[in-house]
Amino acid sequence: MDKTARAQVKRAAETALRCLSRGLHVEALYELLQLTRDHPEHVRAIKQSFLSSLAAFLDSVNCGDSQADLERFSRVAQDVCEVYSHDEAALTMLGVKCLDEGLVKQAQFFLEAALRVDPDCLGAKENLRALYDRMVMRWHFLMLNDLSRNMAYANAVDRAVSRRPDCCVLDIGSGTGILSMMAARSGAKMVSACDFNETLFSLSRDIVAANGFEGRVNIIHALSTSLTVPRDIPNRADLVVTEIVDAGLLGEYIVPTLRHAWKELLLPRIPRPAGVEASVCGRGGHVIPRGATVYAVAIECPEIRRQSRLLSSHISGLDLSSVEVEGSDKTSDANGTTAALPLDAQHRGVFPLVHEPYTCERLAQVRGGYLALTGVHKILEFDFSDPEIPLPESDVVLAVTSLGQLDAIATWFDLHLDEEISISTSPLWDISWEQALFPMQRGVAVDPGNHIHLHSSCSDILLDVRLVGVSSNTKATPPPSVPSSFPPVGALRNTESVCRSGSMQEDPPPTPPTTTPLVSYIERHEVCRLNDVLYMECYLCSLREAILTARKEALSGSESEEDEMVCEDMQGLCIGGGGVGGGVKVIHGEGQVSGSDEGGVADCLVLDLTHGPSLFGIVAAKEGADFVQVGRSQPMYQSFQTCVAEANGVLEHIAISRLELSSLTPSHPVWDVVVSDVVGPQGTLRPGILDELAYLRSQFFHSGTEVLPSKVTLYAVCISSPALKAQSCVLGTIPTLGFDIASFINRYQVSHFVDVDLSTLPHEKLSNTFELLTINFGTLSIKPLQAEAEMCVTMETSGAITGVAYWFELALGDNQTISTGPSAYEGSHWHQAAFLLGEDLAVSRGHQLLVRGVVRDSCLDISLRAAI
Repeated sequence: MDKTARAQVKRAAETALRCLSRGLHVEALYELLQLTRDHPEHVRAIKQSFLSSLAAFLDSVNCGDSQADLERFSRVAQDVCEVYSHDEAALTMLGVKCLDEGLVKQAQFFLEAALRVDPDCLGAKENLRALYDRMVMRWHFLMLNDLSRNMAYANAVDRAVSRRPDCCVLDIGSGTGILSMMAARSGAKMVSACDFNETLFSLSRDIVAANGFEGRVNIIHALSTSLTVPRDIPNRADLVVTEIVDAGLLGEYIVPTLRHAWKELLLPRIPRPAGVEASVCGRGGHVIPRGATVYAVAIECPEIRRQSRLLSSHISGLDLSSVEVEGSDKTSDANGTTAALPLDAQHRGVFPLVHEPYTCERLAQVRGGYLALTGVHKILEFDFSDPEIPLPESDVVLAVTSLGQLDAIATWFDLHLDEEISISTSPLWDISWEQALFPMQRGVAVDPGNHIHLHSSCSDILLDVRLVGVSSNTKATPPPSVPSSFPPVGALRNTESVCRSGSMQEDPPPTPPTTTPLVSYIERHEVCRLNDVLYMECYLCSLREAILTARKEALSGSESEEDEMVCEDMQGLCIGGGGVGGGVKVIHGEGQVSGSDEGGVADCLVLDLTHGPSLFGIVAAKEGADFVQVGRSQPMYQSFQTCVAEANGVLEHIAISRLELSSLTPSHPVWDVVVSDVVGPQGTLRPGILDELAYLRSQFFHSGTEVLPSKVTLYAVCISSPALKAQSCVLGTIPTLGFDIASFINRYQVSHFVDVDLSTLPHEKLSNTFELLTINFGTLSIKPLQAEAEMCVTMETSGAITGVAYWFELALGDNQTISTGPSAYEGSHWHQAAFLLGEDLAVSRGHQLLVRGVVRDSCLDISLRAAI
């Protein structure tokens, strides 16, 4: 680059830097965009500065809350694409922003464009995987692979349509269109279908056309409650088919939806005279399903216990008696609307969690098993063929048959498609359904001879089963058990024994507090983490040792060596800038920290980068840290963390607020100890965490700063698992009864499966477990962390490889390690993850494969190929 070019680049960079310092993000960005347009030969020279400016701009806009921001973002994205259409990093950043903002189609466009530029761009690849998971939820694959469910619906639809071939059918919540195609194949004169999911609406049109039903099935992108006759469908339907039910039956709005259909979209119901054979689709309107029966059983289940409440009021030396924790994955937005907690969303953690009556689990695979304490009893019956759909209510008494602790009431239902055909969601059957579990907020010990009193009711959209009490009255008369077609209660016991270890036992009932505890709703996997005794104790011991070391160094007057920093041209435009290795650490009032010469010298500063309702920062303050920044605190957990810190007398030493790295200045003090959850409870690397640590170490750590964990080691194993495969893609045309759905929906198949519990997942290991790579946080630099390793793995068993499952070992200090692997220790909260192959790979014993692991942009990728 000649002097003139250097001068142009320098001027543009300085102008952009001034704009950024004044918060003029758009101006900074367009200064660099204009330079690129005028002098495309400078693209490489200003790329890092441009990406930093783009990141600052993206952080400054909130498309979901501001129409003006959305318009600004759209204009900038268009201009960036015009100039940087071949830059995978810029395209990925735009895609991630769209993903965070819920702009699904735009996110898909940018991320797929980035992968066309660079198929190995891990940031784009991992975010596209997350996007596909959101566009087509995993349960779609399970349902489509559920042959018994599909055959039951096909038979019921065929029985209905064959009795009146000229009938008109309306498929509500049509998804891929499989029920619509069943009706058309059975001879329905006309089929209308509706779905509000834009991805499924688009997919289903292609599926219907490819299967030869174009013109016979009309798919509408809308909620059924917005449809009218004749604007959207020409006539009232003879038959409505739907499967808008969740594990709790009512959660997908089947009651209000069918009420509306009866009133606005269906022919009126004509009651069948007594003694006359049912004409499933004769005169008048009909619905599939025609009704449902809900059943309940009381169970002991350590896993539900661990995710529903704290099992001890003292954790890692902290007194938590000032809070009452309840597990919940349901949020309430600013308007009071409740919804399930999203896996990936910008506002995750912003809106508060609220009471969640039930959680969903596949009891047949629940970790640690479960024990049925009573028989199975019918509690509610619904009649969807009644246009009013009255809401049932009941009081039942369950006779206790087994000694144990009442942890939850498990419910499931029979969905009656017509008078003869039903689908059961019982845990006894190999099906795609989960069960709804109503947890107890405190375990109740029960003995044979006791009676459990339940009150069951519902609203239009929510099933509610409540414990009234437990009595020892042997004269209480329980309701009759369900028909003999249900297996005996003994068959409900999972083959895996129920865990009764000391680590799983709950504290005895506490002494009534003098003040009312703060009720805190916490995500269920986070409650599990707080209840993980070994995990919490390992971090406590490591924190204690690290803080003691830092204080000893301060008392001995040792000074840290200043870290060497290499700053390339334009580095000033990157986040932060400058370096303060070994600088003076000063604490001011109200938890403020600076690097000035005012105030008192601090011995130990701790940064807690753990997500969720982390207690590690509070533990650090309790163990003697002078100042702690809880840097990843989420709004919905700040009251919980503040209450615990105050109750333990350390609130004045803690700042509980999100730390934005972009806000750090060169004068910010260095940290002595940094604690982070590099691996999340779902078994994967935390997005962005490795690059955050690399950046912090380059500028805000000293040579003695200790990072917990200090390193992570990746372990993996090649597995065969038809069960996992069935959750990731549609397995051909057999389960979908000859309809070709797989060719279309498998575009969204799951290739990186997170939150896998290998201790309960049916699978076979085809190789031994092997160590793939290690990430040492003591070697991080300002450059983005990258790691790569490849090794030859020999198959120990013949079979078909579904994918590579993996987990981590965390090193905490010199002597402490903890594994996130399956059944690594009793009471573990960790799940694992797996990279799945597009197609199963057949191997024989002795077969050798090369397994490659890559870490880049804080993303992990594992692939395999045949050894040469």
